[in-house]
Amino acid sequence: MAILLIPLAIVALGWAAFAAHGSLQRRGASRGWFAAFFALMAAGACTGVYFGFFFDYLAAPTVRVYSFPVPAAFHILESYDDSTQRWVDFITPAPILFAGSNVIIFSCAMVLPLWLVSAFWRFPSA
Repeated sequence: MAILLIPLAIVALGWAAFAAHGSLQRRGASRGWFAAFFALMAAGACTGVYFGFFFDYLAAPTVRVYSFPVPAAFHILESYDDSTQRWVDFITPAPILFAGSNVIIFSCAMVLPLWLVSAFWRFPSA
């Protein structure tokens, strides 16, 4: 069931981004609004590339996670009887797809504040 969360998040955020663009078009927004929309999409894509392909963090002292918010890989520090430790990697089934989904998630999520502001903004009548 949890495997459905990633596609559902992508679909919901994608719908919200398209709805934000459509709302700006229907309400007759100026070029500045569309420039802000596409600038936020580009900034979100850049943020998604960073968090999807270059970001890692320690979820616990013995667990390192690569990619955020959808993890692409894990390293777990395992201890053995002879008092040695070794990082063991666990790669997701499609790591590039999982990391790439972060690009879509971040680029669509970045325009949500613009959509919220534009919903309460008074556009001039055409």
